[in-house]
Amino acid sequence: MCNEEGIDWIFVYDVPQWNYMGYTTHLIASGNGSIGLLITMFILAFIFSSIVVKPFKTLIASFELVSNMQLDNFQLSPSLISEVKSLQVHFIGMVERIRLYRKFIPSHLLSKLDNNNSEDDVENVETSLQEKPQDSPFSNSHSSSLSRKHPKQQPSDNVFSLYLENKKVTVVAVFLDGVNNLFNNANPKECLSILTDVFDVINYVAKISNGQVGKFENETVTILFNASGDQHKHEMKGLQCCHSLLKKLITLQENKLSQHIVYENNPTLNLDFHIVATTQECMCGNVGTKEIMNFGVFGSVQYNIQGMIETTKELDIPIVISHELFQKIDNKFQVRFVDFKNFVLDDYYSYPNIADKSQIHTPRKVYELGESINNEADEWMYELNAKEKNEQWNIYNEASQEYFNENFNNAATLLSTYLQNNASDKVAIHLKKNCEKRMTIADL
Repeated sequence: MCNEEGIDWIFVYDVPQWNYMGYTTHLIASGNGSIGLLITMFILAFIFSSIVVKPFKTLIASFELVSNMQLDNFQLSPSLISEVKSLQVHFIGMVERIRLYRKFIPSHLLSKLDNNNSEDDVENVETSLQEKPQDSPFSNSHSSSLSRKHPKQQPSDNVFSLYLENKKVTVVAVFLDGVNNLFNNANPKECLSILTDVFDVINYVAKISNGQVGKFENETVTILFNASGDQHKHEMKGLQCCHSLLKKLITLQENKLSQHIVYENNPTLNLDFHIVATTQECMCGNVGTKEIMNFGVFGSVQYNIQGMIETTKELDIPIVISHELFQKIDNKFQVRFVDFKNFVLDDYYSYPNIADKSQIHTPRKVYELGESINNEADEWMYELNAKEKNEQWNIYNEASQEYFNENFNNAATLLSTYLQNNASDKVAIHLKKNCEKRMTIADL
């Protein structure tokens, strides 16, 4: 059907006209919006990751502290995330248990563990973890793993494994004379307070001397040198330990123990300290099972120590040393002969009975260890005082030499001269009595 103009169809061709400025504006706005959204997402992701990841980083740092046994200042800030908070609670509980366990670990093992926590050890551990399974140090015994980590440290090869070795050991024993009266006249809390003060001193001196503190048995505390590891000049370290111990224990007694309420309420109570030291061959090592082992020093040293303690108590001597340690003095301490004591031979490891004594006992000299000889003073007054102090036993030592030469009459005469200025010297009185006995026997 046509319209008035006679046209049946109308085709319209429409050419759009683009608004380029408007399109560009929309594009820029969309881009800015996208960038803003990305920035916002990154900021939110950073904040979220900081909240979530930071506690884990703190835990990782805490694991490193625990691995190095740096537990003194260990602290963790509570996290807001429940899962992390739960992990922190369990981790803190583990650290507290480690602190408790460390109190019962022997000091020589703690020193080995703490000294070995260096960067080199960490690198060795990481290297071992990267090795093949068949080459892993954990596939062998404890000693093999330790030998791989520390090939230059022989003691570390055995310190955490079962072993025994024969070696020379220096033993310093501190006898607490009066513990029996203390336990019978004071309550446990007061006894513990006093003993804690004493052990603080003993542990401190042992630590700075590189000694190993043993058990407290029969009123005696022992300090071992060259037992669990090789120590250079361990005899001299033992002698210096004796001297330092006596000084600090006397200071403790005068400044603190004497003012304790136990002694104020009961003046008859008194805690005296006697120190003995010797060096001899012993069997040392870890005995037990692979799961539970104990370090021990086996030999006649315990019996010989008890004999020397009897001498210190009888003659009221602060420090007594054996002849073997006397040979290591090197003119650094005053020293004088005390008596002969029957020592059990080094290679006898059982407690001696009466039947064995004639075969396994040998007489050895024991000596009193005196003041340190100080030759460092420059002023004439100090030099004079040091000279007088170092010569106070000269007459006694001359008498001792006469006694060794069996000139008992001359020895007794010299001792009488010495006793004129030292009437209360029990050691000199004892030696003079021995001279008189020998003279009586010679006259028969």
